[in-house]
Amino acid sequence: MTVVAVLIVFGALPVLAILLRGLLPTVVLIAAIYGRGDVRTFAIGAFVCYVPMLTADIGPLSFSALVLGTISQLVVMGICGAAAVATRRWLVGRGLADRD
Repeated sequence: MTVVAVLIVFGALPVLAILLRGLLPTVVLIAAIYGRGDVRTFAIGAFVCYVPMLTADIGPLSFSALVLGTISQLVVMGICGAAAVATRRWLVGRGLADRD
């Protein structure tokens, strides 16, 4: 039973990584267009750092490189999105930007 679970999980990780790399920009872009406030700010910050990743040619990847690359990509997107939200809140708090 454990072997089957491990095979399912490790077999699903490359598929999940490929889906995240292809699906995530669409979701982030829709959030940037239709979101409001912090959601929109986070999405724009995350998408801005994702654009160079979209245009880079990474070539064929091994299993571990694909999974680690996807995880690192998500971390970088989260950091950039959080930095954008923090900057927006700082600007709004100082009266240098509108609330929405």
